[in-house]
Amino acid sequence: MKLAQPWGGSNGHGDSAKNRYNDTKGKSMEFEFVVPKRPVSFQTDNKDNLRVWKDYVYGYAFRAWKGSPIVNEYFRFSIVFLCEEEPPDINNIIKPIEDVLCGLVYPDDSSVISVDGHTRFFSEPFDITIAPEKLLEAFYLGNECVYVKVKTIRHEELFL
Repeated sequence: MKLAQPWGGSNGHGDSAKNRYNDTKGKSMEFEFVVPKRPVSFQTDNKDNLRVWKDYVYGYAFRAWKGSPIVNEYFRFSIVFLCEEEPPDINNIIKPIEDVLCGLVYPDDSSVISVDGHTRFFSEPFDITIAPEKLLEAFYLGNECVYVKVKTIRHEELFL
């Protein structure tokens, strides 16, 4: 299967950009997936490695996403990096994943108006009562991974 590039072009099904977009008209949407691998930092000197990482993330997102990009909405983008030790800067993990979802989940990353990133070590206590199911599944496997969640939000849902 040939995957579309996250920065534009075909979605692999021959659909034009015009009929690929979805307007949810205020309906709430939540999308989550897990990338079962240690992330590559946006600041890496090895840009080939970053490209491979982005393609890897796109593959998992593409398999999990069941729709076309959503227009006329704003998004909250959240990640949790589950790791053993010495994680890369969480801010440098966010950008490549956020970029990959452009054209797949949202038409442009300017639609993402709220971002949060978290690093959690397997050696630290983990509150299973508040964790989403996909994050729990990843935690119990015990392998480094990145949990990603994208949710539509309204401006009034934002807080400082």
